[in-house]
Amino acid sequence: MLEMGDRREGVSAEELMPLCELVLESPGLRLAGLGANFMCASGVLPTMQKLEALAAHVEAVEARFGVRLDTVSGGNSANLPLMEQAAMPARINQLRIGAAILRGENSITGDTLPWLRGDAFALEAELVEIKTKHSLPEGETGRDAFGMVKTFVDRGERVRGIVNLGRVDMRPEGLTARDPDVEITTASSDHLIVDLTGSKRFAVGDPIRFDMDYGALVQAFLSPYVEKHLVGREKIAPRPTRLRLFAPEALAARPETAAFLAEVRDVGLVTATDAATGPGDLPLWICASRTETWESITTGISDRAELGLLWCDSELGPAAAAEPESLALVGLRTATREESELIRRRDVLALTMEDIDLVGIREAMRRALQRVTVLSDGFALVLDASVGRGMEPDELEAGLSYRECSTAMELVAASGGLKALALTGFDADASPSALKAAYGYLLSALGKRILRGEKR
Repeated sequence: MLEMGDRREGVSAEELMPLCELVLESPGLRLAGLGANFMCASGVLPTMQKLEALAAHVEAVEARFGVRLDTVSGGNSANLPLMEQAAMPARINQLRIGAAILRGENSITGDTLPWLRGDAFALEAELVEIKTKHSLPEGETGRDAFGMVKTFVDRGERVRGIVNLGRVDMRPEGLTARDPDVEITTASSDHLIVDLTGSKRFAVGDPIRFDMDYGALVQAFLSPYVEKHLVGREKIAPRPTRLRLFAPEALAARPETAAFLAEVRDVGLVTATDAATGPGDLPLWICASRTETWESITTGISDRAELGLLWCDSELGPAAAAEPESLALVGLRTATREESELIRRRDVLALTMEDIDLVGIREAMRRALQRVTVLSDGFALVLDASVGRGMEPDELEAGLSYRECSTAMELVAASGGLKALALTGFDADASPSALKAAYGYLLSALGKRILRGEKR
């Protein structure tokens, strides 16, 4: 990060070259790009002059060290008006958008961008008192509970309401009542005082809704005293309540399978093995080959295009046919030259065993789960026998260790987005130990914990 005047994070122009040199000389680091921040700390605008200076620094670094920087991060939501005009330097290829995505906000003017909406969030609170009171305080005044000295205008007698919100919950200066006749007067730690004189329709117990600016939204979102509810819940598929097994009859009849289904019920899911599917089903396919697994997923999930795909396997296999924007491959150990080129060309997130060794299983799974959920309401998980320790028939000391694979599956459960399961590489002749190990990993993905109780 380069300091460009806003006086937040970043090094000075004089420090830039030595820092880049240090990064390039460090074997564990890669110089991926440069960035700058605007508007957040001091309100410094991302002008063309500032952005052209950032681009010039990028070109100077590239020329001096003979590298090509992948990312030039030129700012945040405040840059959108310039981007609309196609006026930003061509080298800037990333913006860090927050307020505009959440609120449709033009950060420079405070208005709503004409091609976005500003009403995605509303803060609702209850009126707990309505009284007629004078607009001026009575007695000598000083600082309030938050150290501020306030002034009030004499407006005579006013109808005042108290709303059960306060400064510990949100930033009252960032609130605007959706009823234009409701005025915000002041706030204490746990009460918001509003003027209802112009609005005659409210009674004690009624809710009042407010729009929030960025600061108020952030504070309200982080407050443990403000409940968060998703509107339009009926449009979102409910979490599965029933595991429906699809497996060869001989495999379904194995004692290991019966024990697995019993533990699934202990986790809190109903189990079924008939072919009929319905709402709330979490399908589990157990297949002998990767091709059979892919066919089961593509034909067995009607809305597959809306699901991400987390494919844990030592090989690329048929997963290459999935949509790359919502596909993550975890645990790759081999890849042909053609497969490597395909992964690169389609921009598939492929985390090899080398990657996992480098960043750790938790970070690898964080990246994978982010990829498979960012554009979807959930994902299908494929677990191949070649990935987790104990599942391969020849007991190869390769792939994820028992703890790594268990952790990966626990993170799958914690994500809350699992909508389908597939276990590949198993048929009716699978060894009892390999089948038991695979079922153990699946139970972790379904939420089983060492200490029983409410699922995390």
